[in-house]
Amino acid sequence: MFGIVPKRMWEKLNPPDENNLCTWAMRALLVETGDRKILIDTGSGNKQDAKFRAHFEPSEEGAMFSSLAKAGLRR
Repeated sequence: MFGIVPKRMWEKLNPPDENNLCTWAMRALLVETGDRKILIDTGSGNKQDAKFRAHFEPSEEGAMFSSLAKAGLRR
């Protein structure tokens, strides 16, 4: 996960699962200016190929859409 950095240096902060994978979060930034609302997606998108998905195992289990709805925003 961290390239050549030894696992013992990062595994306490980011413990891997049984497949040696770490959980990461990607968050969006909501900018409100005047009457405009701009959502900046800082994630990896949804157009990854099978190799990417097999390696990183992305999940859509986040709360972004429900959090935006609570703030009065919709798709």
